[in-house]
Amino acid sequence: MFGGRMQKPGEEEINSAYMKERMTNEFIRKKINDKDDSFMWSSKAMIKSVDEVCGDITLGEKRELGRIGLALQNYICKDLIEEIVGELGCLYTLPFQTCIRKLCF
Repeated sequence: MFGGRMQKPGEEEINSAYMKERMTNEFIRKKINDKDDSFMWSSKAMIKSVDEVCGDITLGEKRELGRIGLALQNYICKDLIEEIVGELGCLYTLPFQTCIRKLCF
């Protein structure tokens, strides 16, 4: 979803690097045309602000990927351990979370 609307099939996703470049270029062109004296200060501030936002987005994406990886690892390990224990013919009376804490790999 982009700008409050659903993307149609085939529309390209706009990544943060593209948006940063586009916003910066448009801003610089506008300021050059306006011949604004504060151009250098506002341009640097905008670039810094966009860099910070892009960095926050990247960090959030990495954090979310880590969470997904840990969740998948937990489900895979749980299934494998239950399958191995079942094949060994052992029955355990403790809850799975208690048992997993004592396993060493």
